[in-house]
Order: sequence, then C-alpha cells, then structure tokens
Amino acid sequence: MERERLITMKDTSIEALQLVPSLELLEVSGPEGIGYVLPGKRADLEFCIRTRKSKWLILVEWKNNGEPRYVRAAVQQLAAYMSDQKQRIGIIAAPYLGPVSRQICSEPGLGFVDLAGNMRIVFIFSRTRSPVHDRVKLDIPMLPDSEGDL
Repeated sequence: MERERLITMKDTSIEALQLVPSLELLEVSGPEGIGYVLPGKRADLEFCIRTRKSKWLILVEWKNNGEPRYVRAAVQQLAAYMSDQKQRIGIIAAPYLGPVSRQICSEPGLGFVDLAGNMRIVFIFSRTRSPVHDRVKLDIPMLPDSEGDL
C-alpha cells in the first residue's frame, strides 16, 4: 500500500508541476529509480526541473503518517539531503498533512503536498544582472482545516 501511495504522489506531483508554465520537467526518479542525492541515501521522489536558465532538483520525502512528530523527522532528513546545495527544493509528502504539520514544513522553507490536495511549493530564482527575484509559488489548500477554515 505504501508503494501505491508513493506512486500516486509521484503522479500528483507531476500534475502540479505541469501547472506552472515557466517550469519544464526534465526527469523523474523514484520510487524505483536511482537518486541524485548521495550514494546509499536518496529522497523517495526526485524531480529535475528547469526554470528559464537554471536547473533545480526537487526532493520529496514521503511519510505514511502526516502527524507532526513524523513530519519533524522528515524535515531533518531533507535538511541532510539538501545541505550545501543551493539548487534544491525540499517537499514533505503524506496522505494528509494537518495545519500543524503544514506549518512545520513551512517554517524552514520546505514545501508540502498531500493526497487530499493540500500543496505548497515555493522557490525563488534570481535573474542575472538584477537584484529582483522571481517567485514561483503553488499554494493550493483543497480541504478545510480541522477548525473549519478554508
């Protein structure tokens, strides 16, 4: 069942990335592919994309349970994968991420996506010769939070 959910997440992530016209999806790895990160260590899903003039690696860490304690562990795991790499974006994925878990992801600048349709992916890339940053943001809450808010 975990593998099936991960494959569903992979397909959902591809669909989400295709919503952004300025992104080009170059390569997808996982759950069966060979990762980019470190020998013996890799994210559950990896997407290589291109934006205008630069390439980015999106690392997705899947958790079967989106409770805050599991999300905190995933945040630490992604931090290790992303150390010393500027062109990487980390995303936590789970069947469902509640408001607290989504906040835990957002605080260190990580994105999140769940099978319920909640999603937040943010990355900033600079134009050459300009201090202005372009910001690409997907922030799509699909379900009401437990408090009844949208």
